[in-house]
Amino acid sequence: MENKRMKNSNSKFSEGLETLKNSQRELTYKEVQAFSDLETDRLDQFVKVWNYLSDKRKAMLTELMFIESYNNTMVDFSAVALLALNERDPFVRRISLKLLSENRKRTFLEKAILLSRSDPDLTVRLEAISVLGFFLTDMEKSARHREKANAALHALEMLQDVDDPAIQMQVMEALAYIDQPGILPKIRACLASSDDFAICAGLRAVQNSLNDQWSEDVLDLLDHTNPDIQLEAVKAAGLLQLKKARPIIFRMLATEFDSVDNEMLEALIIAASQFGGEQAKEMIEELEEVFEDEEDMTDLFDEAKSNLEFAAFQEKLAQHPDLQAVFGNEDEAEWEDEDSEAINYVELMREHIENLPPFVEQVEDDEDDYLDTASFDDDDDDDDDDEEDDEEIRLKPHHHRSNSMLDIDWSQFRIIEDLSHEDDLLDDEDDITFDPDADKKHPKK
Repeated sequence: MENKRMKNSNSKFSEGLETLKNSQRELTYKEVQAFSDLETDRLDQFVKVWNYLSDKRKAMLTELMFIESYNNTMVDFSAVALLALNERDPFVRRISLKLLSENRKRTFLEKAILLSRSDPDLTVRLEAISVLGFFLTDMEKSARHREKANAALHALEMLQDVDDPAIQMQVMEALAYIDQPGILPKIRACLASSDDFAICAGLRAVQNSLNDQWSEDVLDLLDHTNPDIQLEAVKAAGLLQLKKARPIIFRMLATEFDSVDNEMLEALIIAASQFGGEQAKEMIEELEEVFEDEEDMTDLFDEAKSNLEFAAFQEKLAQHPDLQAVFGNEDEAEWEDEDSEAINYVELMREHIENLPPFVEQVEDDEDDYLDTASFDDDDDDDDDDEEDDEEIRLKPHHHRSNSMLDIDWSQFRIIEDLSHEDDLLDDEDDITFDPDADKKHPKK
């Protein structure tokens, strides 16, 4: 049985390579899965093909891997992403950094530091700085993790005075993970700025720091006219669990869930779940029914339910006399009882659902083709624009690819029996000398 699975896996990998070499063929997501967890022989075979691909083909594969990793947490394209960090196309380098955002290997850290300092493309530098911020979250872990976190911290501090506002903002956001005292005046200045870009950066820094000293600033920005700022404020309010923001967010969720864009809808659902409580629970259940046909929202609702459970657990802890000071004061609780709970947002949502216009079914392309094949054509397929429906579409359908456990090639995975040994495996390459000129050595087409 094991030999059969291995033969099947080898066959899929070979087919994937053949498709990759054929510039006239589009890769399916199943074929992309064959490039997960590449090691030794397979990685060598892949490199031989990769080195002779066009920039466009490399960009296509990198983006496909990013989409697949977002939808399928079982895949790991880090071997390909590490290789792609040396590519000349900045898009490929930037997406590769995103693919490696959870990687904590020393060689990757050194490469990220190098890219943050000297990559010729600003978007790549910003992404590398963002990655360095993730290393800071390991500051309280083992000595090995702290050493890497300190290296990332030193690199970020060296970038604080770079004469580029975008880099300064990104460094501020990264340093907010550890609430570094030196960035507090910068966050304050951003939140009070008249520049929308600076305000958004300040709110993202608040999300990373989770410091409730910014509560009033977040509240003031919840009704901002710029939707980008409002979105970041909603996210910050949920993460900080601002009780005074609850009525604003609950009302938006109850009465605007069908009119806001997907990003705002997701932010509102997550924020409501982070507040917790019976009304949040019931509203999320109502929305789950409304969007029951949207398979790509399953993970969103699962995350919301987990947040609700955690909020309920926090509420129980807050009842303990010794922990009341940690979870809020009496004034806040009184305010919440008088204002937030006085309005039945669940009924408000139900009324809004009842008054929605009838749903109009839209004709779509064959779903199987859409799900299995990614198209990178720049042409617009909106040839039917001259015919507009008079009736309003009730809900905006989501168009993300769904996953199935049956799609996974299990022969590529192994059972972890000793987690302590895994830490050593992750750092096996730490003794390898980092080559800053690696990006000059791969063959160019």
